[in-house]
Amino acid sequence: MPLNASKRVSSALLAICVMFFWLGNSCLEVVAFPLLDMESLVKLAINSDKKLASLKTKVAFQSIKRKRAQEAIKDIRKKESTVRFSLLINIKLPEKHGLPKEVDLLTKIPKIDSETVMLEKEIEGRKLDLKEKVEHAVVRCYELQEKIKKLSQEVQDKTQGLGKMENLVLVGKAQQKDVDALKAALDKRTRELASLKQSFERETTKLGGLTNKNLNGSTFKNPLVTCVIPREKTPQMIDYAMLHRTDVFEAEARRKLACRVVDEVWSVYKGQFGGNVGALESAVRSKTPLNWDEVIRKYNDIFAKIDKPWDKVFKLWLIFFPLRIPMEWFKGEYSGTRYFDGEKYLLPEEMRQREDARDQEEILKKSVRESLEEFDEAAREAYKAYKDAQVVCARAKQTYETVKVNNLLGRATFEETVQAEENYILAQEDVQGSLISYNNAIIELDKETCGWVTTFKKGEEILNEQTSVGNSLGLPKPHYVIENNIEFLQSTFKLSIPKEAEISASDYELWVGDFRVGDKKPISEPMILLSVEITGLQKVTVKLYDGDKFVDEADFDGLELSGDLEFKLAGTKNALAAEEAEKQRREELLADDEDVAEKQLGDYLLQDSMALGQGTIFKTFRVMPESTDIKYFRILVNYDSKPLTSGTIYAVDDSMLDFDVMFKDISKTRILLYGAKKELLYTAKLDDISGKLVMAD
Repeated sequence: MPLNASKRVSSALLAICVMFFWLGNSCLEVVAFPLLDMESLVKLAINSDKKLASLKTKVAFQSIKRKRAQEAIKDIRKKESTVRFSLLINIKLPEKHGLPKEVDLLTKIPKIDSETVMLEKEIEGRKLDLKEKVEHAVVRCYELQEKIKKLSQEVQDKTQGLGKMENLVLVGKAQQKDVDALKAALDKRTRELASLKQSFERETTKLGGLTNKNLNGSTFKNPLVTCVIPREKTPQMIDYAMLHRTDVFEAEARRKLACRVVDEVWSVYKGQFGGNVGALESAVRSKTPLNWDEVIRKYNDIFAKIDKPWDKVFKLWLIFFPLRIPMEWFKGEYSGTRYFDGEKYLLPEEMRQREDARDQEEILKKSVRESLEEFDEAAREAYKAYKDAQVVCARAKQTYETVKVNNLLGRATFEETVQAEENYILAQEDVQGSLISYNNAIIELDKETCGWVTTFKKGEEILNEQTSVGNSLGLPKPHYVIENNIEFLQSTFKLSIPKEAEISASDYELWVGDFRVGDKKPISEPMILLSVEITGLQKVTVKLYDGDKFVDEADFDGLELSGDLEFKLAGTKNALAAEEAEKQRREELLADDEDVAEKQLGDYLLQDSMALGQGTIFKTFRVMPESTDIKYFRILVNYDSKPLTSGTIYAVDDSMLDFDVMFKDISKTRILLYGAKKELLYTAKLDDISGKLVMAD
């Protein structure tokens, strides 16, 4: 072969190989239809959400903002205690700040921490919103997918039946009106199928937008559940939601911050005026609504007495003329009411805001509880509707079976048979629709309860952080107190553990996040630290040690200046028996509601071939397994009967099979599924509601 010809042949072969390689890859991309499950799609949506990424960035920058504020406060305190002078003998003595500036300094860190935690709660809320949207979308896509699958088979079956009936008309065994009725039904179903496909494409595109992924050509795993939450679980569910809901947390945070501001302002008042303001102590510490007329009257009386010495006028006689000098000239910039810098009523104003925050928190919590009860009741009503629809469907099925028999005996017309079939189909659709409605109600309830329903369905442990364990007898509990020293920006942390707590420990440490504050201290000794280190809405952890051995730990809110401590291991130990019993009960409740997808082996189609008043009704049957390992099947009408038609084994890829027998009790029918070598793989039963092949016992 000439050299040039050889080169041309080689080039052609190379081009053909490249073309086949490209076509092969293209075909792989086209025919790859992944089976998508709800949990994976939720994770995909959360991981690809731009708003979540932006919120996480803001949280990261909050730590920089907090550090800058800490450094600024330390710098201001240093200036307050340092004498400054210049080369021109301009000496500046340390200066104090007025009340507004002082309060702003003391509450700056808590406010930054409040912003941080609110952002973190916003992140949690965004995740719940995305989860709800994706789950609703998946349920809708799966609903349309199953309707399309079922209707496609029905259209195919009716098309085959129409051809058979037209042949029967030619030989005089059927009437033209029967053909016309079947054509009308086929046209109706064909239009419905086209509409469903458009809706499916639209809903899949919406879901793809949420997950930032092209989902065209994908199929969806069954996400539907039928598990019902026991009514006795409702209080636990609501308590869990109240601990984790963003709106409740925000109300609590506003109340805590308002209480902290009052405490700081009160500390400043006492540091400036001492025992002169002692008459306001009971009002400041009160947790009940105040008589504001009485508070303001008492407040004015106190500061009238504080300013009374400065109301005098000093007289200085210059020969025959007196010189009047008001004592207020010697009052100083931050003495008496001048200390308030135009905000004389700051303490009552902050106390009023605290009372408003308490009222708003109480109102919100009551409203949220009522709303949760309504969502729970709505889910229960949806479940009841689903069970009622199943009863109606069973009756429609029985009616349909009776009409078919009467049609064979000449006691029922073809139109009556078609109508009975339509009623049965509608009843099946009602069952599926009510199950969809129940799942949508469960999805909404799950979002409102911050994921409690999802955790319950998985059978996981659900612990309430604020649940008091082992304290029903009112025994003394571990307690902490934080005392602030305003002047030196210091705090004193004190820990007490009563003997009744039965916790054996010698030392403790304080941690904020992953950072330890101060050194390990004996429990009997207080810890002196900078208040800016543990001030704010950050979680502070107390860790107990027996020598060098870790014993237990408990968390508290940095805004709370005192409170009881719930040590985790001690509480868990006391709750083990109750939790184990609860786990066992939950497993029993969920035993009958395992994931449907794990039991399903595929789909089947069992319908009647609509022939005629005088002819015979044929059963048309087809098996559509999910696993490609299943190649053959045979049918058992009853448990102990011989296989139908002398044990004939059919290939699963065959077209619809006709049988001149009646499946009177579908619950007793079993489908034996075989592999490529005709070895038995599974025994399946028929679910006449979902049209699924389900693993038999």
